[in-house]
Amino acid sequence: MKQEATISFTRANFNALLDQVNALKEEISFLKSQLNTDSHNSSKPPSSDGLKKKNVNLRVRSRKSSGGQAGHKGSTLKFEGVPDKVIYHMPFELCNCGNEYL
Repeated sequence: MKQEATISFTRANFNALLDQVNALKEEISFLKSQLNTDSHNSSKPPSSDGLKKKNVNLRVRSRKSSGGQAGHKGSTLKFEGVPDKVIYHMPFELCNCGNEYL
């Protein structure tokens, strides 16, 4: 009697564990399918791709150094000194705070 009870108990535990293993396998396959979806193979927006999307640099690196190149004549605006006339543009209205400018 005791041996039969042990066998039936072991079978019940085995079947419960087998059901749990099958449920976990289904959950793993569902989670893997969620991990493999991105904006290319689902209706998700590209902003949800996260960090796994690789950036592809299409620029070809030049042999030139960055900045101004040797031998290039630069040009800048030069200071003229004293101006001929000065024009002040002041609003003659009230500002939003209610104070007058003049």
